[in-house]
Amino acid sequence: MASFLLGNTLAWSAQVISRGVKLPPRSMTEGKTLEVLTMPYPNTKAEVEIKGEFEKLTGMKVNYTFMPWEGTIDKAKIEIATKSSSFDIFYTDSLIRAVLHPMEGFAYWDEYMADPNLPDLHPETIAGRLMEHYYTYKGKIVGVPSFYDFKLVAYRKDLFNDPKERGDFFEKYGYSLGPPETWDQFMDICEFFTRDTDGDGKIDFWGNSTGFGGQGPAFDQLSDMYETYNPIEDGRYWMNEKHEPIFNNPKAYHALEQLVHLAQSGFISPGYMKREWGDAVDDMGAGKVAIAHDWTDVYVGLQLSPMVAGKIGYAKLPKYDVHNTRESAMDYAINKYSKHPDSLPFVLPLLPYLMP
Repeated sequence: MASFLLGNTLAWSAQVISRGVKLPPRSMTEGKTLEVLTMPYPNTKAEVEIKGEFEKLTGMKVNYTFMPWEGTIDKAKIEIATKSSSFDIFYTDSLIRAVLHPMEGFAYWDEYMADPNLPDLHPETIAGRLMEHYYTYKGKIVGVPSFYDFKLVAYRKDLFNDPKERGDFFEKYGYSLGPPETWDQFMDICEFFTRDTDGDGKIDFWGNSTGFGGQGPAFDQLSDMYETYNPIEDGRYWMNEKHEPIFNNPKAYHALEQLVHLAQSGFISPGYMKREWGDAVDDMGAGKVAIAHDWTDVYVGLQLSPMVAGKIGYAKLPKYDVHNTRESAMDYAINKYSKHPDSLPFVLPLLPYLMP
């Protein structure tokens, strides 16, 4: 992680020089303090490393308040509902934007983005349909992503390519070992790799390391599975266009039963009931797990782990009916009740260095 943060800091400094990015007049930023409510993600931790360079260039101090995912969202709701000015910047999850937007506590970006005196920020260059789906409200821009995220399978390609493992797997299941095409194959792989490797009678290597912690990773895993069925109604899975629940159906039951079976059968590494998103691939990084399906941002540390560096392969999620992946993003929003109503021009120069 230290190398990752250092790399981001050096990259940011290099971009300041190479891009020749225009900063606001120092008189606009000198002596100001920005308060940021955020979550402990790899990129936000990198921002803490970067902020010293930003403060040096602008004369503006940036303070970060870190809270867990659920706490950050709840805190943002309270801040907006009470029109609080405690924070200038909210770091939020795009999947929660539908709840936050109607509270109308985010500043509009359009007038700032059109200002020729400020750094360029081009929404049309941002990945996929993120701006349309998550960061536009009542026809106006209310935020930008800090990174784009989606779900993939990560697997130990050294094990999957090992001739003995491949032979043993074929003998047991009757088909070749490889990245799973279906969730049934995923279950087979998790079963196959759960084993006692040192002969002491205790399981010490597992198929999977997903989490069932209180912040919602189990719902993520269930969604990964359930949403590879064909849509249930109106192109949807959970609620129809009338906002009536439609997830009370056999397909959802089957996905849930498979996820529960994965845990009850002992194919998930110990501690899963308290494991959150950020911890979900720690055991894979420690060389104790064969396969995972998770958000791509949590895989960053795997390439830095001496136990598995260079040994991880990636593949699309398995399916029931169709291959599908869920997309998301973490993002920045400006509190319209900020103590600095003109805070957005101060923040815009920082964003191009932090966005993917």
